[in-house]
Amino acid sequence: MFPQQPSLIPGILSGLLLLLGLPLAVQGVEFRVDTQIFLGDRDLPVSENTTLFSGEDVFDSITGDTEITVFKGSEDCFVLLDPNRKLKTRITTDQLLQYTALLKEKASKSKDPLLKFCAQPKFDVRREDNGKKWQFFDQVLQYRVLTHTATDEAVAEQYRRFCDWYARLNAMLRPQALLPFPRLVVNERIAREAAVPKMVRLQIAPQRRTDNQPFEIRSVHALVEELSPEEERLVERFQEHLASFEEVPVTQYRSKSQTVQN
Repeated sequence: MFPQQPSLIPGILSGLLLLLGLPLAVQGVEFRVDTQIFLGDRDLPVSENTTLFSGEDVFDSITGDTEITVFKGSEDCFVLLDPNRKLKTRITTDQLLQYTALLKEKASKSKDPLLKFCAQPKFDVRREDNGKKWQFFDQVLQYRVLTHTATDEAVAEQYRRFCDWYARLNAMLRPQALLPFPRLVVNERIAREAAVPKMVRLQIAPQRRTDNQPFEIRSVHALVEELSPEEERLVERFQEHLASFEEVPVTQYRSKSQTVQN
């Protein structure tokens, strides 16, 4: 809808792959979430990804991108895997908490309305259709969310756990992304109902970061509460990558990645 904003869109796209998450230990759960991202009301997605949940481990991959993002729940960390270079790097949840705390402090002092709101979000929350439809409203930013309830409560818990942490990871890796705090508010409210999202629509009021145009983006999520044999084999392959790839510091991993892309 607003291709003239390449610095804002990629971060929001990644952020919209997320919803729900608290640090709860969940074991033995296997399921998949397929996500499509659309600009405005366009019919063709601008991004697609698949997220495989296997016990406390989560494997996320974007269509067309070889990198795999792994959340190791038992170790409280993310591991980024690059199959092309056979490298991996690790980012702990403590690092994410420290980094996003600094972002929040800086944004709270900003004069930018969007940054200031994202640092301390306060929504007018409305529910419809027996709680399946939610609206989180503010003049600067709003979410409209359509949810459904998973048949297994553990599925919702594991989804929640991954997505809150992934929201923080997105803020660290993509400086132009929205701060995670508004999404965390949305996550917390919906999590009370043990719900998972079917559709999330984000709307941002016209402002400098959107070239004084309204910005709208939506994500559609399909939950499949099991893994196919093929997906189980894919998880095994990712586990082999975790065991065999050389681990390097984040700065080295990302600098090499940027060099290869250039």
